[in-house]
Amino acid sequence: MAKAGRTVRRGKTRGSVKRTRPKQRFAFLIREPFRANARKVIPSPKDAAACKAFLNMFKSDLAVLEETSFEARIGMYAMAGAVAVGQIKLNFACEKGKRVLLIDAIQGEKGIKYLRWAFRRFSGLLWPNYLVRMAIETAKKAGFSEVRIQKAEENPYFRWHGKETGLEAEKRQERMQKLYRGVAQAEGFQETDEYFFRVI
Repeated sequence: MAKAGRTVRRGKTRGSVKRTRPKQRFAFLIREPFRANARKVIPSPKDAAACKAFLNMFKSDLAVLEETSFEARIGMYAMAGAVAVGQIKLNFACEKGKRVLLIDAIQGEKGIKYLRWAFRRFSGLLWPNYLVRMAIETAKKAGFSEVRIQKAEENPYFRWHGKETGLEAEKRQERMQKLYRGVAQAEGFQETDEYFFRVI
């Protein structure tokens, strides 16, 4: 597990990202209400409490949590040494008094196939399955009642690729659909029109 203050590389082309000290990480929970960027809404303080509970219960030797952007404020990264091979983006909600963990994106890194293989060898799982299982395990400890995976069709990047033309754009969308559905089915999620869900 990478430690705070250590440089974390995310793929070949992204260079390096200086990680902040533990007291500075997730500072947005202190300086502003928890906000889901893409939705542009400020949930209730209970949603922020759910997020904090999840952060407090998270523990892994093969994954780290970092602030992220766009679809969500928290990213869980699968790590092969100091290199991130993929991530899931997390949002948090409180519905009718029950905490719900929202997985709004599943994204891999390009050009690091050998590291993905290495991660699978050490964890025994493909990186997206490992991250989803880790999210479920942590959510249980933090008192969540349900975990949801947003369908690929609801992801902003899927719609963005839909505006493109040509075979490559269609292939990207197909890959996203296959990834999201494959992980959800493998981890025992049920399906609705907009998302996959699992009661925990």
